[in-house]
Amino acid sequence: MSNLTLPTIEQIGEVDTSALVWDDLIDGPLTPEVAAIIKLLTDQMDSGEHISCREMYAGTGKTATFIKDNATNGLSLKIVTVDMFDDSFFATSDYFLNCTNHGNVYKLDISGTRDIVYDDVGNPVTVNLIDPFNYDPPNHYRTIDLNTEPVALTKAELSKLDAVTVPLSCIKNVNNEALGPSDEKFKPSLVIYMTWPISIGSAAHEEDGLIRELSGVIKNLPVNGVLVVTYFHLPKTNVAFWQAYEANKLLGYEFEEVFCNEVNGNFSVGLIKRTA
Repeated sequence: MSNLTLPTIEQIGEVDTSALVWDDLIDGPLTPEVAAIIKLLTDQMDSGEHISCREMYAGTGKTATFIKDNATNGLSLKIVTVDMFDDSFFATSDYFLNCTNHGNVYKLDISGTRDIVYDDVGNPVTVNLIDPFNYDPPNHYRTIDLNTEPVALTKAELSKLDAVTVPLSCIKNVNNEALGPSDEKFKPSLVIYMTWPISIGSAAHEEDGLIRELSGVIKNLPVNGVLVVTYFHLPKTNVAFWQAYEANKLLGYEFEEVFCNEVNGNFSVGLIKRTA
């Protein structure tokens, strides 16, 4: 595994984004500013290393294609996009097609991780969280009552939550080939977490879910692994990041950090590297 070095703000600013290969026909949240950061990080990665692009509601393949086309070892990195791929907001069902059906691009479909229960008039009332990757039949491990405000977890409580880790055999490419065997878990060297900036109807529960998920992502980072978080300037993302980040420090994790890409005086991207 590569020992990634976080880029400085000056290095990010020096990237000529006009020289990057870019597909304007693919929708997605990737911006040239974030692309510059991804380019600097992925250029340091060795062939065969794993990258996770977490793009809820936006897994069109734009980010995966950018990495494939621009990173030094882009054609031999293992690029995984995590999404439900349900076309709610973007045409995510075209993911593999947008990635030119290349064999080093994979999909982690998490559509089976939640079951929404509706009332008689069609309003969502509860969400059942499910782990379909490690159990047969799938394990229902938590129910969220959307009519009740979530109870905020302390940092100590948050640090004790176990992340749902996924066997490599559950991650497939366009040829239905698995990323690896069932006895190995997905522990990517680089995680690009593009948080969804728009509320879909339950802001308090969305923030609570993001706190828990970011905590799990950070907990799963290997030593020398890097996490990139976008929309960092938005309150939901900012609050979730700092709570998850500080909770994992209670476990003895140590980090380096860079915050960059100012939007109206606030940093819009956060980068952390786990050093211990």
